[in-house]
Amino acid sequence: MKAFFRGVLYVFRGVRAYYSDKTLWKYGLLPFLLLFLLYFSAFFACFHFLNSWKFWIVFLLLLFLVPLTLSLFYETAGGVFFDYLLAEYARKNHLPGPPEGGGKFWTFLLDTVKFNLISLVLALVLLFLPVAGQLLFLLLVGIRNGETWLLPALYFYGRTHEEMKKPLRQKWMLTCGFGVTLTLLLSIPFAGLFLLPSLTIGGLLLVAENFLPGKEE
Repeated sequence: MKAFFRGVLYVFRGVRAYYSDKTLWKYGLLPFLLLFLLYFSAFFACFHFLNSWKFWIVFLLLLFLVPLTLSLFYETAGGVFFDYLLAEYARKNHLPGPPEGGGKFWTFLLDTVKFNLISLVLALVLLFLPVAGQLLFLLLVGIRNGETWLLPALYFYGRTHEEMKKPLRQKWMLTCGFGVTLTLLLSIPFAGLFLLPSLTIGGLLLVAENFLPGKEE
């Protein structure tokens, strides 16, 4: 369980790092605006269908699937800023930089969309199972959301999710602690608007301290 709680701490380390440095805030501005539009549309749909059975469909989607869809929308629309955000933070805090030639941004973007869509399908299947399904849902979303928010840092360092599957599996409790915590926080209405950029930095710290050469076990 020690690894799980270490993963939890990386979420809050990322939040502190992002909000303590105003020069980083500009990299989260466009994703902030896009997510605000997404939230506004979703809540408008809830009120629009308030007296209809469709309300409950929209409400359940908001309650259970927002953490996954936020990752997908944010990384697709705001992902262009990831390398800049991570490079700026790594430079100012003396962390290792990307390999020569930079990271693999476009590969990251395509893999992220695919990864999140698979997660979404798996989550939908588990969501409608009996009680055990709800517990498995939380565990699945936690692990996969944790890996999702490590992808920007992994690709920043020139790695791919495919080649990192084994190291991630070996330290799954660390990733799970990171992912479950951020998933619960993102389930709070509007929290994603303020947390998402900092999760990218939290992921960078986790990767730099646990998955770079010399850190892998």
